[in-house]
Amino acid sequence: VSNLNVIQLKPDLIATARGTVCLEMAYFGIPTVALFDNLYTRFSFTHTCFDKATYFAILKGEQHPVNNYDKRNIYSFYYHYFQLSFI
Repeated sequence: VSNLNVIQLKPDLIATARGTVCLEMAYFGIPTVALFDNLYTRFSFTHTCFDKATYFAILKGEQHPVNNYDKRNIYSFYYHYFQLSFI
């Protein structure tokens, strides 16, 4: 299954511990949630949970993730990690 297939399915939520799927799905306005310390912690395009209770509450639909789909925020992530690749 490719990411394009996932995007076409229009899921209600994408969840991961640390995967790049958060970045990819957020670009298309699909809500994302990640657990603990991950690459996106400082970026608002994915909702980062710092405890299991919140993570599972979002997965169960008891809480809603807070995501900012502003593409400038996503581009900022790419730029940040592009710069780190030269260090």
